[in-house]
Amino acid sequence: MTKESFWLILICLADAVSTFFFIERGMATEANPFMNWVLGYGWGPFFIVKGATVGIAVGYAEWMRRRDPNFARKWMRLAVTLYLLVWTLGVLSLNATG
Repeated sequence: MTKESFWLILICLADAVSTFFFIERGMATEANPFMNWVLGYGWGPFFIVKGATVGIAVGYAEWMRRRDPNFARKWMRLAVTLYLLVWTLGVLSLNATG
C-alpha cells in the first residue's frame, strides 16, 4: 500500500471519529447532505458507508498503481490534499457561523 493510500485512510478515519465525537456531544452536525441522510439510519450505517467509499477509492487507486504508478500516486496525493482542504474549510465555516 502506498503512503498516499495510508494517509487517505487515516484522514477519513479521523474525520469519521471526530464526526461521531462532536455530533454525540451536540457540538456539530454532518455537513455532507448524503452522509447526513445515512446518519439518519444510525452510526452503524454511517461508518459502513464511510468505510466502503474509502475502501473503494483506495482499492481502485492501488489497482491503478499496478498499471501506472505515477498516475495513481498523483491522483491519491490530490485526493488527500482535497479531502484535507474540504474537511478543514467545512470545520472552519461551520464553527464561524455558529
